[in-house]
Amino acid sequence: MNMEILNINDLKTDQKIHFISNNNKFFDGVIKSIHEGFFVVQISTIQENYNLISAGQQVDFIVANDLKAYRCHSKVLNCKVGDNLQAALMETPETVNVIERRQYKRIQCVLEVSYYILPDNQKYTKLEQVPSMLFKKMKRTFTVDISGGGVKLISYDNAITAQFVLVSIKLNTEIFAISSVVRVEDNTKNCKLALKYECIKEEDRRQILDYVQKRSNG
Repeated sequence: MNMEILNINDLKTDQKIHFISNNNKFFDGVIKSIHEGFFVVQISTIQENYNLISAGQQVDFIVANDLKAYRCHSKVLNCKVGDNLQAALMETPETVNVIERRQYKRIQCVLEVSYYILPDNQKYTKLEQVPSMLFKKMKRTFTVDISGGGVKLISYDNAITAQFVLVSIKLNTEIFAISSVVRVEDNTKNCKLALKYECIKEEDRRQILDYVQKRSNG
């Protein structure tokens, strides 16, 4: 089956794209104009994780529409830097792969949660396998967003390299989940952990889905 290709006509002015740096962190750009064979992106040079890009460089980025997200690369034809902004003229993007969009609706919200970063030398496939003392070591924090598939929360730990996190979410009841680390978004004082539930009771997932649905409906 042929992979779906992102056409330059699918791009829109003022659409955000997410550049992928060499250390797999993201910085953003905004499409300012689109032409036959190339498009122009404006990038803030004072944002977190910004990397200077140069003419002749091939850059990787993610661009998404309502239905799909595309990982692409494109050659930088020319660029200019000034006044905390970089403008880059880029060739028509070449699609590397199509990224599956979220299965579950996600909402931004602030909820009380607790978490504990699980050791890499021990993999837990069931909540019952997690030692009770680790539940007592969980740190309190709050969410940035949540869905039936995962949660993003604020972490006050530095240099996180772990693969799994134990999470507690308080809704009608307290929900526990073993979650994998999808992405770490660094900040100056803390970081955001994007997590995917790997081990969660289905009745607890349903409770989260009901919460998301009610919040979405206002």
